[in-house]
Amino acid sequence: MILNQDEIELEQRDCYGKLKTITLSWSRLSDWFVCKQRVKLYHTGGRSSTINTRNFLCGKVVDLVMRETLDNASRDSSGRIQSIDRDDMMGRLPDVWERCLVPEKGRLLQWNGKDVKADQKKILNQAKAATSSLHPILVDKVVGRRVIPEFRPATMPAFGVPLPDGGVGYIRLFLGIDLLIQEEEDGDRLGEWGIWDLKATAYDSYIPKTLWQLVFYDLAYQALTGKYAKTHGLITPLLDKKIHSIVVDDEHRDQMASWIVQYCHSVWAGEEDFVSPDKEKEACFGCPTRNACPKIVHPLTKDEQGLTWARFDTKRPGLMKR
Repeated sequence: MILNQDEIELEQRDCYGKLKTITLSWSRLSDWFVCKQRVKLYHTGGRSSTINTRNFLCGKVVDLVMRETLDNASRDSSGRIQSIDRDDMMGRLPDVWERCLVPEKGRLLQWNGKDVKADQKKILNQAKAATSSLHPILVDKVVGRRVIPEFRPATMPAFGVPLPDGGVGYIRLFLGIDLLIQEEEDGDRLGEWGIWDLKATAYDSYIPKTLWQLVFYDLAYQALTGKYAKTHGLITPLLDKKIHSIVVDDEHRDQMASWIVQYCHSVWAGEEDFVSPDKEKEACFGCPTRNACPKIVHPLTKDEQGLTWARFDTKRPGLMKR
């Protein structure tokens, strides 16, 4: 554990032509597993200026409803939640929904199909079902306990990695836990806490892809507090199985630490491998760096008249003037 995170000097190294420090999130590490070229474009400013967040809208709405419900729940003098009112929780949904329909800067909501109202109704109904299903889960998980919704430290924890030329350098790990629940008190000021993440997905196949996120958060939490979390799990109100608990052991932590080190060395070495052909269709569709990817956009060329053109690899190849 590093007692004063602000005093840690972070490692500055060349990251694809720019002298930078590294702040690593689970989503960025996940991108690196798929396509190192995407990571390069993130570092060099190749990400699209606007991102379609339609597919994340249901999760955002349910997460905000949960957060505001817990922030306003009745607590005893020790800070433990006494009760969670179902009507209060469901009543927050309409206002949260309206607020979420206004995209944040750099975000847009691109609706599916021609009938915008129908698509909005579909997502709203999913959010209502998820919120309704979430209430009894929260009652079981947090009533009688201290809880911190949307736990994000003011300064992200520093994490030491071995440098390619020897020694240790520090990066930061992004830590954003949906629900931090105190599992027990052990006599010290901190106690034992559990890391829980809310996933408003309707697809069971999504779960195995994101369980490693809990291990990433476990390492970041230990770097911040000096203690590993006691419990780890996903809350999935739209699935038949509502709780997905895992036991994080030293083998999991060693594997995650190894991946973090490999990521740093890869970025410092300037690796830029493209996604493998067998995963290309899924990975490239909707990629936020697609418009800057050299696999999609070929270098600019000038014709005999001095006009600059770029050729795009698509199902219907053509030229687009720039």
